Amino acid sequence: MYQVYYLGLFYHNIFKSPFCKFPEEVRKIMYTTNIIEGFYRQLRKVTKSKTIFPSDEELEKMLYLVTMNVLKKWTVQILRNL
Repeated sequence: MYQVYYLGLFYHNIFKSPFCKFPEEVRKIMYTTNIIEGFYRQLRKVTKSKTIFPSDEELEKMLYLVTMNVLKKWTVQILRNL
């Protein structure tokens, strides 16, 4: 009983937060922006650890592999939520 009451208060307070007061269209843009920033963070993490690439082709290969890994993680998360 206590847990249900606590969760009810918790979720009720979430909807009072300033973020939820934005219109739905604005919230969708914010979610999308966070996803894009996370993707760029992954790309920067890989390129920052190896500052010199022998060629542009090597850099493109590395970025391609990072992109494939990120897409694989996103696909797994989508399948778990179904």
